[in-house]
Amino acid sequence: MRHFRLVFLLLSLLLGATPVVAAPSAATLPRGEAPTLAPLLERVLPGVVDIVVEGPLDRGSGAPALAGAGKRQFEGIGAGVVLDAERGHILTNAHVLEAAERITVRSHDGHRRQARLVGTDPSTDLALLHIAHPPPGLRNLVWSKPGSTRVGDLVLAIGNPFGLYASISSGVVSALGRQGLGIQGYEDFIQTDAAINPGHSGGPLVNLKGEVVGINLAILAPGGGSIGIGFALPGDIARRVGLQMSAQGDLHRGRIGLLVEEQWPADEARPPRVLVREVLKGSGAARAGLRQGDVILAADGEALQRSAQLRNRVALRQVGERLRLRLQRDGAVIDRDVEIVEEPAVMAEAPAELDYPVALLPAPFS
Repeated sequence: MRHFRLVFLLLSLLLGATPVVAAPSAATLPRGEAPTLAPLLERVLPGVVDIVVEGPLDRGSGAPALAGAGKRQFEGIGAGVVLDAERGHILTNAHVLEAAERITVRSHDGHRRQARLVGTDPSTDLALLHIAHPPPGLRNLVWSKPGSTRVGDLVLAIGNPFGLYASISSGVVSALGRQGLGIQGYEDFIQTDAAINPGHSGGPLVNLKGEVVGINLAILAPGGGSIGIGFALPGDIARRVGLQMSAQGDLHRGRIGLLVEEQWPADEARPPRVLVREVLKGSGAARAGLRQGDVILAADGEALQRSAQLRNRVALRQVGERLRLRLQRDGAVIDRDVEIVEEPAVMAEAPAELDYPVALLPAPFS
């Protein structure tokens, strides 16, 4: 059986074709002008930066050091979105910055600045950078409203693929709410056929209003190359996490200590339900009085039908916060407040069937 590989988009050798966005109706264009997205991009590109990271060549892999290997460096590339131009805050993917010792940000007008890491959130694979003395040309991007993105919307993916700064590809939103990909704790991705390549990581997926609908994250690559199936973290989630990191630095997510499963009724007209299979001893769920066999009807007022919905709710909470669960037990409906407790970073070990290749460019010996 063929295993698909989800590929994070730090610099690696993958290729993909670029779909074509349908042109606006000629009736909407001034006389004599050809269809173009140039005015849109003139507004958006000042809110996008490219990112170059440098660090030790072994990237902490534990491989034996060769003679002189300590002097060898890797160089990786990605992109970022301006979250706050005045404060110099840039949002990107955490995997772009993995093992980085030096981070350089370049703005659309060519200014370069050294950046420092403010914080990371492994659960969403996001990181926040700060640059001192932000270039004057930086601009904040506009974020789309939660729930406004629809399947079929035309979108543009912007990034730094293979070091080709501010490259644009176009396509549509192919699907919403993609889950079960095994990338990280939070999984509720936008799928697009816009060509997303290595170096797009951390760059924006924007609609034709110029609004950020997502942050480019990964592609599905069964043969090692792009096949037009890319994934982005929804923009409203990315913005919320970015603002949290701006205030708090590193974010520490946790767990509630439940093992759950989806139970499908014999009557196909009825929706599935989330059943508690096991309550871990000493967990927040155990202290809140949850039991094996409880049916979880809702989390913080959101009706649940899939276990991934509950996981996403937990993944966006920080340690010490509480999650209100509505349960059905023995025919009665009860509410319980469950505390989030700390757990190790969820990206520490990827499932065996997934691959996150990173091609490294050795720097010259110094």
